[in-house]
Amino acid sequence: MRAVTRIAGVAALALVLLAGGEGRADEVTLAGYCAATVARLQLADDTWRAEHRAPVREEEAAVLRRHGTDPVAYYTFTSAHREEIAAYLAAHPTVRDEIDRLSRQVRTRIDREEPR
Repeated sequence: MRAVTRIAGVAALALVLLAGGEGRADEVTLAGYCAATVARLQLADDTWRAEHRAPVREEEAAVLRRHGTDPVAYYTFTSAHREEIAAYLAAHPTVRDEIDRLSRQVRTRIDREEPR
């Protein structure tokens, strides 16, 4: 049940974020996308660690803007380029490992916060 709730929450967040920007997915590069992903995950990790909450929409949008994109372009790129992203990460294991490490840390922090 927790997994379903978490997936629904992620889907809802993506829809909220998609509604709030004006970027273009064709302006995002694979390297830029991955750098933005690392930064977004670092924000989530830092926020969960320090404040025991997920980042709010404005915080995530600010991080993405610093990487030359916005939520609409970022999530559109994610959906449209899954295979290219996977290939890029396979060719850049250091980046893949950092994304995996941060993802695990965020999941661990969320699991600690969820009521049992």
